[in-house]
Amino acid sequence: MRMQVTSNRPLTLREAADALGLSVHTLRAWIARKQIKHVRLGRAIRILPGDVRDLLRRSTVQAQADTAIDGPL
Repeated sequence: MRMQVTSNRPLTLREAADALGLSVHTLRAWIARKQIKHVRLGRAIRILPGDVRDLLRRSTVQAQADTAIDGPL
């Protein structure tokens, strides 16, 4: 289930993983390698919604007009 990230409430790893379409395992690996910003509150780990949006924005690859596919594959 994809979650819409609209509030400013910090997200649990499950919520952030759902919003990104990733597994919690992948998200934990990224956190361990410091590939995604996160907040530690004691033992709890949270990800801010703005950081999820920033990650999606930075990871988006734009299509180039001259390499667009014309017609069916």
